[in-house]
Amino acid sequence: MSNKSQDTMTPDLDLQWETGALGQDEEFAKVSSQSTDQSINEALGLELVSIRLEKELTEDLKKIAEQNGISYQPLIRQAITRFIEAEKKRPEQA
Repeated sequence: MSNKSQDTMTPDLDLQWETGALGQDEEFAKVSSQSTDQSINEALGLELVSIRLEKELTEDLKKIAEQNGISYQPLIRQAITRFIEAEKKRPEQA
């Protein structure tokens, strides 16, 4: 294919990626290695944390997250971040 043909296909390919027509087949999926996961977490300053929550609470979090167009884990991060920031602003209690 010439460059001109490739250029005219780009918008179509972009749309296919955006709609999920491309890139969602299992044959193209690859599980990242543990070292890759660790590198990503270190670069982003993230740490894996495990916590047990009441089922009703997680169901509510998932509903709220869906209403906001995000998944529930980023919602939990946002909620914890907001709480910590508010607590840091409180005057120390003796």
